[in-house]
Amino acid sequence: KAQAEEVVLHKKLRHYIVNEVISLQTNKGMVLAILYFLFNVTSVTLYINQSDQPLEQCKDVLNPCNWTLFADIGLNLFFLFHFILRLIAAPNRLKFWFQMGSIVDFCTIPPC
Repeated sequence: KAQAEEVVLHKKLRHYIVNEVISLQTNKGMVLAILYFLFNVTSVTLYINQSDQPLEQCKDVLNPCNWTLFADIGLNLFFLFHFILRLIAAPNRLKFWFQMGSIVDFCTIPPC
């Protein structure tokens, strides 16, 4: 019985994510899509900003002046959250892992 309740809960969660959170036809979905776009632009801007630094430069991670590192980590946490939402909402999870967007996410989220 517990397994059946878990399946029902998962279906309700998936239905909510698909129809409310990710759907561009709702306000939540529109806000998420706009944030995703703006955060992507911000992430690219931070990457360009950091690209002029030498590769072998050691950074003091705990230095509060190193705000770009903290911003990059925050953005990557958002992208990870968005990836997990898409994974939950995917009708075929096996196919989801091999989609181009997922492969790009594999390469871009972890390097932070």
